Amino acid sequence: MDGTEFPLRGGPPPVDLVNTTIVERGRQRDLLATADDLAAWLELEGERLGLDSTRGEAPLEDFHALRAALRRSFDAVASGERAPAPALTAINQASARDPAYPELEWPREGEARIRRRSVGRTTSPDALAAVARSAIELLGGPERVRLRHCANPACILFFVGDNSRRIFCSNVCANRVRVARHKRKRRPVAGPAEQAV
Repeated sequence: MDGTEFPLRGGPPPVDLVNTTIVERGRQRDLLATADDLAAWLELEGERLGLDSTRGEAPLEDFHALRAALRRSFDAVASGERAPAPALTAINQASARDPAYPELEWPREGEARIRRRSVGRTTSPDALAAVARSAIELLGGPERVRLRHCANPACILFFVGDNSRRIFCSNVCANRVRVARHKRKRRPVAGPAEQAV
């Protein structure tokens, strides 16, 4: 990677994966644009995902597809809704790349639950499955209620809140919102003559 740091590293790996799409100077930027970017991200996340250097990697397009499914799911969950069925299917399919894997079931009426499955194959587990497995644990577990959008309208990042009052992904976003609010308050109000012009 060209020296770019991945934001908010330290959250659950699937949240960190979604947060590899950022807004920079008002435009979206993909921090996983190349296979080298993905390799750098996996190197940072590998230990938390339980990966070692001998485990295989899925193609970049598969990570992009999983990231899109995760973003759709996180958007819904952070808004208090059920994750959409096509996104859940994509996450479960990525998880099923492991011989023993969790699967997230989320009926239209009812709570999300995790089922454990296994298949009789000896394929080596891979990084994509590890991220999907972590996502299933997040979406099917108690931390799901702490998954939030950043409250900065210009930010598209997610985070898992450590307390109920936290609404920003970082102090940087919180400060940007405070500065913008302060500037709006200080803006002079036009007088009647100026308003008529």
